Amino acid sequence: MSTKKQITVRRDGGKDIAFVGCQVGSGEYTFDDNTRGQDVSIYVTKAGAIITKVLDWSRWEGERNRSRAAVHNSPKEAFEWLERRSRWEGERNPKTVVHKSRKPAFDWLEQQSKDGDEPFLSVAAKLAWDDACENSSVLEGHNVEFVE
Repeated sequence: MSTKKQITVRRDGGKDIAFVGCQVGSGEYTFDDNTRGQDVSIYVTKAGAIITKVLDWSRWEGERNRSRAAVHNSPKEAFEWLERRSRWEGERNPKTVVHKSRKPAFDWLEQQSKDGDEPFLSVAAKLAWDDACENSSVLEGHNVEFVE
């Protein structure tokens, strides 16, 4: 794990999260000709708590960026949170959807984050999770499902 330092993770709709720790994983994914994207960051605190952050961003006029973050006591909690919170991209549906205006496109992406019960990690979340599991003893081995 890299050097621990004071970090503040910003989030919308709640208190920001301040802690001493380090970033152990990150992932990013862009789409719509690099005008929209998602950045996912994973941190481990000095005490071993896991912080996950999902930033959905857009360069489109009228669309706002969304920043969500949470504190987790276990790798399982962190993974499940990412499964629920990283769906903004609409990647769960492999078909390409073309919209003639920005508002319907954003509405479609928003709906994708609400639809479906199956677990799903976005591309950015998967990259960040794998990165964190390689870089942190707290998360080591949690990027695979062991089957006997």
